[in-house]
Amino acid sequence: MENKKLPLSEKISYAFANIGNIPIMTLVSSFLSIFYVTVLGMDEFKVGTMFLLARIFDGVNDPFIGYLIDRRPNTAFGKFRRILITGTVICALNYVLLWFGPAYVSGSLSLTIAYISYFLLGVTFPVMDISLNSMLPVMTDDLKERNVLSSIKSIGYGLGGGICGILAPVFISAMNSTKEAYLTVIGGFIILVLAASIGGTLGMRENVRFDDSKHYKIGDIVKIVTVRPVFVTFIASLLYNSGFNFTSTANSYFA
Repeated sequence: MENKKLPLSEKISYAFANIGNIPIMTLVSSFLSIFYVTVLGMDEFKVGTMFLLARIFDGVNDPFIGYLIDRRPNTAFGKFRRILITGTVICALNYVLLWFGPAYVSGSLSLTIAYISYFLLGVTFPVMDISLNSMLPVMTDDLKERNVLSSIKSIGYGLGGGICGILAPVFISAMNSTKEAYLTVIGGFIILVLAASIGGTLGMRENVRFDDSKHYKIGDIVKIVTVRPVFVTFIASLLYNSGFNFTSTANSYFA
């Protein structure tokens, strides 16, 4: 890049893409178990088992999603922008199934749809999330600008999470916490996710080009994870996310 300073429009677009990313998992961690158990009347043990198995699946699945993304070809539109838009659309469609599917069927079919769509979320969301995280280093090679983008990312996450945390419970409670209330709120946030994420992606550019012939191998994943600092970071992240998801769900039930 000759001009290392990114234009303001790209930074704003990057912020919108991150705002559109965070509601997906925020709403799931805060409200999905309540919706399934309290509103739809599913068995608590079966729902809890679904969450546990899906998290184990995610731990194995996510590195391979990154591996597949790394091997996608680079195009004139870019490498990660194309995957980000595709991942956003696919994730949104699965998100509709995750909430609306179990709501309009009954019995074992409702639980089956819940399990399938929730496990698919562990595949579709990483496609969206990993490709978005991959945008930061390819937008600029200037370290100061990358630090700015990192700050913008944190702000975007905070705004997206704040919007969910404030608006979702207000609207759900205003509509008496009915099934229709949850689905109305989810439908509104799906529109927000699609508009912010796709709109933001279209406004960004992959300004840093790299050698697309070099890819890491499956064995490299094991080598990276077994490096002590990486392994310690992995364990810390595991403990943090476990505690965060536990308290997020418990607080919603308690309140």
